[in-house]
Amino acid sequence: MAIARALIKQPTVLLADEPTGALDEQTEQKILELLQRLKQDNRIIVLATHSRDVANCCDRVLRISEGVLVSN
Repeated sequence: MAIARALIKQPTVLLADEPTGALDEQTEQKILELLQRLKQDNRIIVLATHSRDVANCCDRVLRISEGVLVSN
């Protein structure tokens, strides 16, 4: 429901904090597919995740450890 509310006004930039954190694997895949479609629609998506699988779907990954940017 939170994703639907975030998309209702068709924002250019979408901020997503752990969008798949509490989801089962099948629903996670559907959300990742939705995010890919939004990206193809020229939307900017900034997301925070602890999941390597989710991070692997991103064009750019910034890793933060103990409050410090450790990889780009």
